[in-house]
Amino acid sequence: MPWVGVPFFAAFALFGRWALLYPEKVIPNGMFSGRDSLGAKVARIQVGFVGTFAVWGGTWGALTMALTLVTPAKPWMQFVTAATGCIAGAFAAVLVHRERKLRVPHRSEHPLGWWP
Repeated sequence: MPWVGVPFFAAFALFGRWALLYPEKVIPNGMFSGRDSLGAKVARIQVGFVGTFAVWGGTWGALTMALTLVTPAKPWMQFVTAATGCIAGAFAAVLVHRERKLRVPHRSEHPLGWWP
């Protein structure tokens, strides 16, 4: 039932993009005292890792499942679909990281912390 997996993996990839572009919405309000505190830096690294994995894995899964629907079930074709999905997932992760670098960083005006 690969047709069930395509929208699930696409939603997973979109969640990863959202997490990478808006990390301030992932962490609860007032969690850290400053933007450059150790906990805030670790949280940004964790959100970036999870977001990158979600973009790569979601794109890989969605493309592999979609190509599985239209390709024969031969082992070499299954390898080609998986490799195509893997390469496309890596390409999508690179594009989202470039988009993230172009985005202006969020600056909170809240007096208690750097998260909104």
